[in-house]
Amino acid sequence: MFQEPYRDGVRSFPPVPSYDRAWQLVDDSFGATGADMIIGIKLHSVFVGAGLPAPTLRLESVIAGGGDCMDHIHFEVDPVRTMLPHIERLGLATAAEIDIDTYANRVHDELIATGGVIVGRAEIGAWARVP
Repeated sequence: MFQEPYRDGVRSFPPVPSYDRAWQLVDDSFGATGADMIIGIKLHSVFVGAGLPAPTLRLESVIAGGGDCMDHIHFEVDPVRTMLPHIERLGLATAAEIDIDTYANRVHDELIATGGVIVGRAEIGAWARVP
C-alpha cells in the first residue's frame, strides 16, 4: 500500500493569485530537488513494473471556500513557511516579498473577495493483494 501526492490539480477558481503563488512556490521548490510532484498518478505503472498485481487506486483532494477555510489555506501556505530558506536560495522569491506571517490571511481575503474555491493537493492511495 502506498499513499502519494498528486499536485497537478492544485488550483483556485476563480483565480486567487496569492494561493496560486503559494502552491507554485511549493511545486517549484520540490521540483528543484528532483522530487516527482505527480508520482501518485504513476503508482499503477510502478506496481505493475515491480511485478505486483495492478493496484486499486483512489484519489482524494480538499476543496474549500467561504469564510471558514483557514485550515485548508494553511495546507498549502504552511509548506511555504517551511521551505522559505530553500525558496530564497533558488531565487524564487524573497522573505520580504512573501511576508509569510500575513500570507494565509491575504489568501483568505482574496478567496473571500472572489467568492471562489481553492483545491489542495490530491493524495492517491494504491494497494494490491500479493498472492
